[in-house]
Amino acid sequence: MKRFSLFFTLIFLIFVLLSNSWADNYRIVGSGTTCEGSSSYEGAAVMCMTVSFTDWNRIRMELFKPDGKSFSDAYKPIVMMKRDSPDKGAPTLASALLEAKPSIILVSEYELDYYSFPSDNILKIYGRMDNSKDQWAWVGPVKIERIQPFPKPGLYSPVYNERDVSRLPQGFNWETLPGNPDSPTYRIVVSTKSDFSNFVDDENLGRYCTSSSTCWTKVTTGTSFPGFNLAYEQKYYWHVRAGNEKAGGDWSDTWSFTTETQKVPPIATIKYISPNPANNETSISFSGSGNDPDGGNIQSYSWRSSIDNNLSSYASFSRKLSVG
Repeated sequence: MKRFSLFFTLIFLIFVLLSNSWADNYRIVGSGTTCEGSSSYEGAAVMCMTVSFTDWNRIRMELFKPDGKSFSDAYKPIVMMKRDSPDKGAPTLASALLEAKPSIILVSEYELDYYSFPSDNILKIYGRMDNSKDQWAWVGPVKIERIQPFPKPGLYSPVYNERDVSRLPQGFNWETLPGNPDSPTYRIVVSTKSDFSNFVDDENLGRYCTSSSTCWTKVTTGTSFPGFNLAYEQKYYWHVRAGNEKAGGDWSDTWSFTTETQKVPPIATIKYISPNPANNETSISFSGSGNDPDGGNIQSYSWRSSIDNNLSSYASFSRKLSVG
């Protein structure tokens, strides 16, 4: 039973990591270290802090004295990681008893994805210390910016399940997404497989097609792409994702289309040329016919000679020719 539980937990963890491959990104705005603050000790700042992120996107705060000396543990001081405000009543993300040593480290209880952010996507972090004599001190803020992923773009053309799409070009078009915070690039993937299993999409291994005959991909700055060299009479699936160096995005819905049937060229037949032979003073009559194996209607003809070049675009006509 223990082995089964461990295996299930591992599978669940892998699933969570894969399904959140484009989670929110975070960055420190400006410097991650500050000594700006206040205290009940004549209003002077008595500590500094450095804020960073752990491997699991939790907030790490290191508090230290500006002069490099150790903190005092007199009067049972408590240090806290605060958000939004340095006030005592502000939300606390982590806390600990202050020990008599040069620095103390606090790590937020939860990952950054857990916390709500203000409308401007900036979370302000403060360090605070209080003791049993009602003495206090605070430092901050260090600002953390949340960079949300791009939404999935809407697709325009080829429309869903469209048939008789040109083999080349196809003319792909999709929705423009706003910068977040910088303008995105777009990756388009076209595949013969509806699950895109012939496309590797891994942040570490790269993003590429495993077969050049069943998968095609391209990154572009625009919201249109002419297309790829595809086969006739084949069903394809395509989707698009936006992203840049600061933020990823979600894949669009998957649409499909089927390329055109290969066309057979019309067959031209000369019925007669009369008189034949003829001289340059004689008007010569030409007559021909055409047949389209694909069932289309013949709309025009092209009669040419090696000397006079284009002669006519009709099935039958008469004219004089130059001497050759």
